Amino acid sequence: MGIDDALGDEILAWTDIFQKYLVEEYEDFDRRPRWAPDISAFDWYDEGRRIVSQLRAKFPDVQVLAQFGKYVLSVNEMRENVGRLPISMPGECRTGYIGIRDFVGQNSHR
Repeated sequence: MGIDDALGDEILAWTDIFQKYLVEEYEDFDRRPRWAPDISAFDWYDEGRRIVSQLRAKFPDVQVLAQFGKYVLSVNEMRENVGRLPISMPGECRTGYIGIRDFVGQNSHR
């Protein structure tokens, strides 16, 4: 595939940290995934971004997507980071949020 041993080892070490230290993912929109207390999820995220940058530089004709933010940030934090309204559950009237029913209705025809 063209990935040298050093970069391959970095990718394996990065995924090993994920496997060992991600404790729990949540089904709601507001809570961040939980990591073991002796690891920084943000350092893991930064390392992933660095690896993605190396892969993009090495393979400029390949679309390399960094889709691991959901293992560090909540759904609503990720939505707000790209300028979208956070989502609220049915029955929650929260100013500045879009209700889940409205969200589903807007996205059901895509």
